[in-house]
Amino acid sequence: MYTFAPSIVRGRAVVARWAHNPKVGGSSPPRATKKPSTGMLGVLYFYPMLTPLDNFFAQQPEPAKSCMEYLRAYILKQSPYITEEWKYGLPFYYYKGKMFCYLWTHKKYKQPYIGIVKGAQISHPELLQEKRKTMKILLVDPTKDIPLKTLNVLFKEMLALYQ
Repeated sequence: MYTFAPSIVRGRAVVARWAHNPKVGGSSPPRATKKPSTGMLGVLYFYPMLTPLDNFFAQQPEPAKSCMEYLRAYILKQSPYITEEWKYGLPFYYYKGKMFCYLWTHKKYKQPYIGIVKGAQISHPELLQEKRKTMKILLVDPTKDIPLKTLNVLFKEMLALYQ
């Protein structure tokens, strides 16, 4: 038997999904038919579907999820020309159509970071280059306060590179 499994509501495109319940049996989702007892059609609820970007942030474990959601809002607030897209399997931010930065989690340190596309042109003691040629990253510890002073300085320098 199939039962209705709603997606998480978030205000995007509409989708209805059915989930198979192997304990009850059945091979296909039910059709909208009249119920014998009431004579009414079965009710099918539609819930908005998450975009890949929203889904990425929703699947992050806490406290990294809260940290990354704040960084997302912070980046988008820096300029009206900054747009967010799902590219290369991660949230990427563009400034006037040019790659600007991205958010990801460091495999070794297990911390969220901001990847700065033109990071090689910025010198700041908290930026890590590791094995990257042109990009640098800023690790953000989700268990501590977000370093707003550092972010403000870095984003001022980053935006200046694109002027």
